[in-house]
Amino acid sequence: MMVRHEPNARIQLIDLSLTEAIPQLQKSKLEKLLSPRNIISLGLLFLIVFAIFVF
Repeated sequence: MMVRHEPNARIQLIDLSLTEAIPQLQKSKLEKLLSPRNIISLGLLFLIVFAIFVF
């Protein structure tokens, strides 16, 4: 029984570390996305798409 439970405990530990790491990754990705250069490029892209739809 103990041998069976050990892998599950390891998987749970991995899951815990992943659930802790993923929000940090998403946070850093959001910070990169919200950098001024990316906001400007996204704004330009949006303007181009908007202009194409209007004209």
